[in-house]
Amino acid sequence: MKVLLYIFFAVFIISACKKSSSQKPKDDNHGIDIYVSGTSYIPNGHAVACYWKNGVVTNLTAKDGLSAAYGIAIKGNDVYIAGHTLNPTTKLTVATYWINGIAHVLPDDNNTSDAYAITVNGTDIYVAGESTNANGSITSATYWKNGVRHILNGARANVIAVSGSDIYIGGFGYYPDAVSALYWKNDNVINLTPTSEYAEVNGISLNGSDVYLSGFVRSSNSWDLATYWKNGVPVQLEPDTTNSFANAMYINGTDLYFGGSIYTKSGSLKKAYYWKNGNSNKLTDQGNILGIMVNGPDVYMAGSFRDANDLSNAAYWLNGKMVPLSSSYYLSDNSNVAFAWGIVVLQH
Repeated sequence: MKVLLYIFFAVFIISACKKSSSQKPKDDNHGIDIYVSGTSYIPNGHAVACYWKNGVVTNLTAKDGLSAAYGIAIKGNDVYIAGHTLNPTTKLTVATYWINGIAHVLPDDNNTSDAYAITVNGTDIYVAGESTNANGSITSATYWKNGVRHILNGARANVIAVSGSDIYIGGFGYYPDAVSALYWKNDNVINLTPTSEYAEVNGISLNGSDVYLSGFVRSSNSWDLATYWKNGVPVQLEPDTTNSFANAMYINGTDLYFGGSIYTKSGSLKKAYYWKNGNSNKLTDQGNILGIMVNGPDVYMAGSFRDANDLSNAAYWLNGKMVPLSSSYYLSDNSNVAFAWGIVVLQH
């Protein structure tokens, strides 16, 4: 899932230290493995793709790798993560996915590309993102199936789901007057909002023959409103009095869950929220939810919060209780800077 949220971050701290990995914490998850994908930062502002399993971090690249990790999927014993790495020749970001820590760079036109979501169906691996043409003039929504690139009629593909032989992708397109929400079914584009209305899709779930998408729509009053669509029909989650975003979604039986944020125009920071069947629940005053999953009665969410030093920290939430996630790299004051993006939980 991805909000139109580009992570531009630099930390200007001269002295830093790298802590050695602590021993694995006691398993208090009652037979549940919790996987969270994300990105950590080192003092020079370089990003490092990583994931956490039950709170223990694994870095996917070296600390000078300039990488990021977004979507995550688990199949059997294999961990799949989508993101980007740095092309050492062109010094441009390239769409990449990892299987159990092994990087697979996806083909592009030798220009920038990125991968935001990943899913596995049988033996097929699907990755969604964006790629730029060779001269850098056009950025297109893109997906890769088993490494083969498919260019879509749109600007960016944020999420992907597969059912049988059908491929569903959500994202947005660039139009003369706005960025407009849309999705694709088997490469055929379906607009969810007028091309003059600013909107995005950042979450997707399939339930039988029903297609659910989540994101936001900008109102005539210039508020961004958390919204979901069921088979193309929009449902507004918050009133037209505040900014709100439904960044991720999950369906459990007849219950609809959404993760995201709410904030006002007064310049306040985002407050992390989730919704269950339209009812909002605040998690923290300064944070954002980017991933959500439900396992039985338990609701798991991944995102970030701001600490006392106003730095972003990765975390997951279990039934509303926040669990901070530490990265391998620490600033001189022992603080972390990291973001968590996707979450998957498995019974073992």
